[in-house]
Amino acid sequence: MPLPMDFTGSDWPDASAYAEDVADVLVAKQQAYAADDGVPEDLRARIVGQIRDGYDKLPGLFPAHLHYLYWPEPTRPPVPVFVGFWPVPDPERSPAGRLGRADVEEEFVSEHLGRGIRSLYGVPLPPDDGDDDAADVAPFLGAVGYHWRAGEPPIDVQLVAMTNELGRLYGALPALDAFACELTIDDDR
Repeated sequence: MPLPMDFTGSDWPDASAYAEDVADVLVAKQQAYAADDGVPEDLRARIVGQIRDGYDKLPGLFPAHLHYLYWPEPTRPPVPVFVGFWPVPDPERSPAGRLGRADVEEEFVSEHLGRGIRSLYGVPLPPDDGDDDAADVAPFLGAVGYHWRAGEPPIDVQLVAMTNELGRLYGALPALDAFACELTIDDDR
């Protein structure tokens, strides 16, 4: 699900109106999926809140030009996804260097962007000083990054998804792979 940052010329005057409309669509889909089980009464309000939270927290969290929420289950929080396109200042530099050293790297091929790298990262986070219950567990962030150098003149293309729920990140890999394969570079770059 895209998080548009500019609503000029769109069907929505602002992020709040966008969040309300998207929540209506996601709740309707969840109702059709859940059928007889129903959906939680507060689902719409939670979805609106999570979308608004995305607008409040995601821009600036990670360098990106496009922001998305991967949201296969509206009853659970979404996985943030960032996409960025950068000019290549030094063609000798590896396109995989933006997140630092990866725990796992493998080749990833996209029909549109060619050969790239898919990287998996595990990033320990500083502990929350006010959380006594988490004293025995170090906070951890999992991330998957896709990196290409493509086009002429070349640009670096990067897609990154991250969450502190590693099982959700692992479960999202097939959809993230498919989304990464759809990325293209247009003439406007």
